[in-house]
Amino acid sequence: MALVLTIDDAQWGDGESGEILRELLVPESGARALVLLVYRDGEAHGSLAESLRDWTPARRFDLALGPLSDVDIADLLRRTTDVDEASALELARRAHGSPFVGRELAHALRTVGPQLAAADPSALLHARLASLAPDERRLASLTALAGRPLPRSVALAAAGLAEDGFLTALALERGSVLAGFPGDEHRIGIYHDQLRGALLATLAPDETRGLHGDLAEALEQAPRRDLELLLGHLLGAGRNPRAIEVAVDAAEQASARLAFDRAAVLLQRALDAGTTGPQRVELLRRQGQAWRDAGTDARASGNRARSAASVGRAPASTASRSCARVASQGHVCGPSAASARTRVNR
Repeated sequence: MALVLTIDDAQWGDGESGEILRELLVPESGARALVLLVYRDGEAHGSLAESLRDWTPARRFDLALGPLSDVDIADLLRRTTDVDEASALELARRAHGSPFVGRELAHALRTVGPQLAAADPSALLHARLASLAPDERRLASLTALAGRPLPRSVALAAAGLAEDGFLTALALERGSVLAGFPGDEHRIGIYHDQLRGALLATLAPDETRGLHGDLAEALEQAPRRDLELLLGHLLGAGRNPRAIEVAVDAAEQASARLAFDRAAVLLQRALDAGTTGPQRVELLRRQGQAWRDAGTDARASGNRARSAASVGRAPASTASRSCARVASQGHVCGPSAASARTRVNR
């Protein structure tokens, strides 16, 4: 028998998951499998999708999903909405290949009338968001800012909604603003990226920082804390001292599950958050150990040079010679190494 495994939103998966797949599906296992990864264009860096890009035992095919034809969108609208055939064809032409926009146009035609349905699609999104009640708008904004599905209990806590707040979430799911993901813990996410972009575009910088802070506080109180998600929101809220603590805890968790590359990346986020003095030296030491455990001794040597330079234990010329040795092996050393690794792994 053959196995068909489909993983949607693979840009959210990590590289370690890709390594597990590679181990499970080695040719020696005799497994016959088709692995279908679906991910957003331009967002696969450091992800599950990228980790499988150079997997030589597998035959790899890339299939770009472009815009749908007007005929396909019209057929979809006829099947999923109550618009007639003529309206479906007109709305399909104005959707420019996006089934989401086509459905938004059909929704506007049904609920508001032909005048708004004839407007620019971006105006439709803003009109839909403007119609949300304050509690609905806040919950949707928090979910959009999270960037990935959240436990519903965490989202409701961040929004300051009481236990019956699930009715607000349910209304947004029924209105195709949020999407629900059932499981052991019900999660909610934004229904579509275009809605997410429209929501985020309306947030002022101070409001964004405040929402990051609300999400961080809710995640701190969650029964099962997602440390990496918490880290992102602490940094977004400007709470760097706490973010450093969480980054170190997350790195320890990653090392415990043998994800040493990930531990090193998390320690880099702690270093980038503004560590100084002995704390910075200690984090550089830990990061060097993580790179060694991951089998990248050259990066570990770079950390030793940076650590020595940080406390003045080595003159600049010594640090430069260490960096030269690392560079001769094709790696990056010095301050630029941090930014290079961060760009690759985020």
